[in-house]
Amino acid sequence: MKKLFLLAVLSAVVCGAAAHPNHIFGVRVGMNIANMTFKAGGVSATPNSVVRPLVAFSYEKSLMHTLPLYFETGLGIAGYGTSVSDGAVKLNAYYFEAPALVNWRFGLTEDVSLIPYLGLSMRVGFAGKVKSGSAKADTFGDGGFDRFDMGVRAGIGVEYRRYSFRFGYDAGFLNLSDVSDVTVRNKTFQLQLGYRF
Repeated sequence: MKKLFLLAVLSAVVCGAAAHPNHIFGVRVGMNIANMTFKAGGVSATPNSVVRPLVAFSYEKSLMHTLPLYFETGLGIAGYGTSVSDGAVKLNAYYFEAPALVNWRFGLTEDVSLIPYLGLSMRVGFAGKVKSGSAKADTFGDGGFDRFDMGVRAGIGVEYRRYSFRFGYDAGFLNLSDVSDVTVRNKTFQLQLGYRF
């Protein structure tokens, strides 16, 4: 049984390593199922999730000639936010986003690959509004959240020929609040459809 398992793992590695490109460019579209965590004075809360769009250009660079291990980065625009009390308060935040990930392309067949990935995501906020009834305020800037955010991202993708589907999770670890006893962090599930050139 051990020999059979070892043979299966070795086959997956060899199939994945058979012929892989040195550079991969692509585009992705999808959605964030976004939320935020709030902590103040020992009390924490997680309001309702919201769905926000994302679009990105991606670039992957092979790290080894013999194995399908890649460094992945790119540039995209992604929406984050949350909703409190069934929409009585809505927070929208849009970021320029650049990941720094490592992925491995397991070749399951000649046309199908399984792609787990792990790394960091960096974001700079450029637009957003907080709405409560008829009152509105900017998400970022004076009295708002910090524009810079960073998180840990992990997920898995399935690629068929040049098309891919990805599911991932991103947990922000920087505090977005300037208030000393308040902590606010982004978190999101991501669903992405992609095409590589």
